[in-house]
Amino acid sequence: MNELDGLAAAADGVDGQVAANAPQAVQAAQEEAMVMTMADTNGRAVAGVLEMAAPLIEPLYPSVAAVYTPDVCAQVGGALGPVLAKYGIDLGEWGGKYKEELTALFVCVPVALATVKAIKEDIAARTPAEPGEGGAQAGAAT
Repeated sequence: MNELDGLAAAADGVDGQVAANAPQAVQAAQEEAMVMTMADTNGRAVAGVLEMAAPLIEPLYPSVAAVYTPDVCAQVGGALGPVLAKYGIDLGEWGGKYKEELTALFVCVPVALATVKAIKEDIAARTPAEPGEGGAQAGAAT
């Protein structure tokens, strides 16, 4: 439960930051979107989502952090931005239209992943060790 409590506290901190900065961030993003092309907007949005998503799944898959560096996220965004624009997809609109859904996603996913991890650990702790393993079961019996 300690990891879950830590994730919940981190989510609360992010919620506070989002709430404090949301009006200014939205206004700045809208002004910037007027100047940028849709491809640039899409590329930055993809990179931003990847940069936010990697830490969300990192507790369950720690190696992900080494893959999704800011440079890699920018490269992926730069490659996907024009493709999305080609098909008329404007991710700049999604921040306004789906703000509540995206906020829920970024708060609930870490809690769900921590829950899955906790359940797996509980199941593993209840499973008897195979003869000769002497792993966690041997330490738990002492």
